[in-house]
Amino acid sequence: CALMSRVNSWTHKHNCISGFFEKFPTPSAFIAADMNVVREIMYPLGLFDIRLKTLTELSKKYLSMPAFTLDETENKIWGCGRFVVDSYKIF
Repeated sequence: CALMSRVNSWTHKHNCISGFFEKFPTPSAFIAADMNVVREIMYPLGLFDIRLKTLTELSKKYLSMPAFTLDETENKIWGCGRFVVDSYKIF
């Protein structure tokens, strides 16, 4: 959701998400990444700084929790609002 929200073009979504997961298959790979490489992949989606901060916070939280959970209260993650929480619960 952090990658796809507020993007209309299917082509941009497909290319960016495919490229992102090809380069960063795990949260650890993303955290260790060169941010210039991340920027190159994600920039076409727009809102780069917001998406980067959200993905960084989400990855760090995922890696630090024994059992990952997400909600809008005690397990809140910056940039992850109702839509992200609902998507997490569904999938």
